[in-house]
Amino acid sequence: MDPLNERLGSSPRALNSDAFFAADRSTTSVSRPVSVIGLNAKGQDTATVTTAHIPGFANRHTTTRLPAPVANPLPHDRRDAKGKPDTTIAGWTHMVNYVAFFSASAARIIPGASGQPRLAVKILFGTGTEYFRHGVCGAVVGAVEPTMLIVVPGIEPKYKIDFVNPRDTSQKKSLRANNRWGIGITVASIEALIAAHFGRLVDYDIVVGGAFSTGYLGLHGSVMKRLFPIDRLRIAAIYDCLYGTLASSLDRITSMVPSCQVIAYVATGGGNSFRDPGKPSLSSLILGGRPRWNYVDLIGNRTFHSMTSSRLVSEGSSSATPIITTLPADYSARLTAMTAIAPPRNTVLSDPAIIARVRGSTPAGVGLAGFAADKAHARTIADLFAKVGTTRACIERGQLLGWRAPAGEEWHDMLLVEFAWECLS
Repeated sequence: MDPLNERLGSSPRALNSDAFFAADRSTTSVSRPVSVIGLNAKGQDTATVTTAHIPGFANRHTTTRLPAPVANPLPHDRRDAKGKPDTTIAGWTHMVNYVAFFSASAARIIPGASGQPRLAVKILFGTGTEYFRHGVCGAVVGAVEPTMLIVVPGIEPKYKIDFVNPRDTSQKKSLRANNRWGIGITVASIEALIAAHFGRLVDYDIVVGGAFSTGYLGLHGSVMKRLFPIDRLRIAAIYDCLYGTLASSLDRITSMVPSCQVIAYVATGGGNSFRDPGKPSLSSLILGGRPRWNYVDLIGNRTFHSMTSSRLVSEGSSSATPIITTLPADYSARLTAMTAIAPPRNTVLSDPAIIARVRGSTPAGVGLAGFAADKAHARTIADLFAKVGTTRACIERGQLLGWRAPAGEEWHDMLLVEFAWECLS
């Protein structure tokens, strides 16, 4: 498709099964039918609609699911058409089937044998599609310590939820969420995932509690309701969702576990709480300036944007997985120049000093600011960002992030693509 004159009517990738990045591809090819909608000079839909079959690959990563769904341990917050709590399903719940991914190093654990390493459990509360859409499995697969990552989904307003009355399970309703709320996770579910993978429970520690986007509600609710122990947490990672709501749960973590490092990646105005929402900045964060917290300022960072967006557009226009088949020659040249100098994914450090403090040592990689300090790199970054309108057309109209991310939203959605590895691997 031509992103300057067309858009896709649906995602060219199945969010929960297809690889979004080359490193995550299996050898199994897939083809997804999508409608291609013509656009006029104003970017509006025309009556021209065709069907394309977009080639791709199934992801290569194996995940583990619970044997059966369980009820969300946090209360729902479904609203009615007037935006008020839906009293017709007060006390009702909905079912969740958690999914876990194990690093390659987890194979070192032999259940029942003596002297086994402990499993590091890392929980990322998000929207539910982070494993493949953001390439998070690829960020974790090479973790040095045996690792289990659990991505706990969150509820978005457009999701259709099957509610059930726990007092009478024959009573069920399928409704639009009409609001956001969190999904929690309990020790019982965590241990069931471990047992499902290893055949029995093994020794483990919950060492990372993270939140991305709507996932902040799940992290907050789980901590406040004490659904799982936090006494061995090393890192609380907040990926562009530092809302005021999190104050009490993060304070509880730092009070109970003073050694736990809080790191907040701040990338967008809409993804965090600011004193002046119209002028988002690190200095105006409502939860800014907390002693011992670590803040990664990515607001308006053109190096981050150019580097990560070039990865997306290059993947989306590759000969093996051609979502985008037409690009302007000048833009294509700038894109090629950027991808030629960009370090590999999962090697770029947002801020080496901060990551060293959070992890206890500096992993091998290239610092974002240091990369941009090179004058030739800076020119290449600026050249691509000068065509940010074309980049955004590719990302939105080609649904390279799995959905029609509106202009500006890509800063938020590219965050895990580039930096999930820092705290989760």
